[in-house]
Amino acid sequence: MKRRIMLFGLLFLPLALLAAMFNQTAAAAGPGDARVRVVHASPDAPNVDVWVGGAYAYQNVPFGAIGDYAILPAGSYLVQVEPAGAGGAGPFVISATLNFAAGTDTTIAATDLLANITPLVLADNNALPAVGNAHVRFIHASPDAPAVDITLTDGTIIFGDYAFQEVSPYTPIPVGTYNLQVRLQGTSTVVLNLPGITLDDRNVYTVYAVGLAGGSPALSAAISLDAGPSRVRVAHLSPDAPNVDALVNGAAAFTNVGFETVTPYAALTNNEYQIQVEPAGAGGAGPFVISATLTLDPNVDYTIAAIDVLANITPLVLVDDNSRPAAGNAHVRFVHASPNAPAVDITLTDGTVLFGNVAFGEASNYLPVPGGVYDLEVRLQGTSTVVLSLPGIALYADHVYTVFATGLVGSSTTPLNAILITDASYFVPTDVSLTGFGGESNNFSWGMIAAALTVLLLLGAGMVIGWRRAGATG
Repeated sequence: MKRRIMLFGLLFLPLALLAAMFNQTAAAAGPGDARVRVVHASPDAPNVDVWVGGAYAYQNVPFGAIGDYAILPAGSYLVQVEPAGAGGAGPFVISATLNFAAGTDTTIAATDLLANITPLVLADNNALPAVGNAHVRFIHASPDAPAVDITLTDGTIIFGDYAFQEVSPYTPIPVGTYNLQVRLQGTSTVVLNLPGITLDDRNVYTVYAVGLAGGSPALSAAISLDAGPSRVRVAHLSPDAPNVDALVNGAAAFTNVGFETVTPYAALTNNEYQIQVEPAGAGGAGPFVISATLTLDPNVDYTIAAIDVLANITPLVLVDDNSRPAAGNAHVRFVHASPNAPAVDITLTDGTVLFGNVAFGEASNYLPVPGGVYDLEVRLQGTSTVVLSLPGIALYADHVYTVFATGLVGSSTTPLNAILITDASYFVPTDVSLTGFGGESNNFSWGMIAAALTVLLLLGAGMVIGWRRAGATG
């Protein structure tokens, strides 16, 4: 049964709320925080600016824009809205104090024509769906459109009989690509076609009907991806740092991570997270050698690498492209994480440069290469001087890899080294022994993932193979 969302007696709230405050505080989403976003769905309202506490939050917000969530401590906030470009002189069409409860996600959608503009205040449920499903809800925000059904092209009703300012419940739908139609309620009359709507695994979507059925801007649909699984892993590449624990929002996510260890990916909902690194076993008491806020996007993989020597340790945040390579190819990238090594080239033994002039703290683009076994060399940039040989590196087709240069030049305890990480695998090779796949090499041990708020243990694990100058160790 459909439900009507309560209309609060507030004026129009345009796109994006409290971003300026948020950028200043860099607050992570914690137990005492709320998340809020706004949607400009008033078809004849002008662009606007939003002020929070006398400072700009968002400027020149147009009709049809859907804001990202802003994270703020739960409580009351004064929000003022004026025509775009007024520079704080007003007139303010909004001057309202808004209250947001801890642990909630809220969407404020400005609806109706400007003369009657009204916000819909929506409680968002961004819990991730079961594997194989997406969650979708529908919001009717077209002021002059009658009640409608959302159907498949064969007439199968997905959302039935929704009138202006009504909102459906979240509905689980199997993942796939759909051709949808907006029909007048109870009829076969199609008022809007929505072809090729792709719903991805474990994502949460909202579909807004916006615009005018009998005017301009014309009736259309705006689809927002509200939540989805992001994946994060941690790489310990600081050569003189002890084993560490990594905390997410104050809870242990990866424990007792040793040098040259790259953890499996852990799934997080898209949000902002405080990432802290402390000596193993400190139990959250610190000292924290890294404390940083990471903003995650849905369906994106990230590597957080702790690099440099302990005195200067810093996080290197990498966006990982684990999409499937073209048939017959592997994808590989190079990350320079050796603090005292100069810029280098990664070459074949004949000098052919695969990755050129990569300096400490830099990552190359992904390079497609045919699957095969390669003898590689790390050379001083622009020269034929080989500082590290990497013989017999097997790069399988349909795999994605990262090569990290690690250690210190001239060190006897953590010498210059390279480790190869299998980031993604789309098939299991049939011509090699499976021993070690998803397990351990001679210098690597997977750490078990502890519970960390919304962290979910991901079953897939990568493979690490370390090479020393003398040759392969595993």
